[in-house]
Amino acid sequence: MTKTKAFMRHIEHLQRIFFWSFTGMTILLGAFYIYFVLHSVSMVFTRTDLERQISTAQSKLSDLELRYVSRKDALTLPVAEELGFQPTAKKNFITKKALTEGSLTFNVQ
Repeated sequence: MTKTKAFMRHIEHLQRIFFWSFTGMTILLGAFYIYFVLHSVSMVFTRTDLERQISTAQSKLSDLELRYVSRKDALTLPVAEELGFQPTAKKNFITKKALTEGSLTFNVQ
């Protein structure tokens, strides 16, 4: 009878270990689930805020482009000369040297 009692106590001990292990893992997985759901929700709010900021920036950019086009159309040669622009008689152009002297192939002869 003592062997049976010892065996039952051993089984009860293993059952307690398994129970608390599974309980701990369930609590841990539940905490991870809650964390990831809350993180996903916060990312949705962040994305909404960023989309609003992008929309505001695009609106400001279109206003600036409209102002640029209207000012560009208003600027003529007589207006520029009134503001101090003087056309030059001699025009100097700069040429850019090639980055390589020869061809770009590896076949060097």
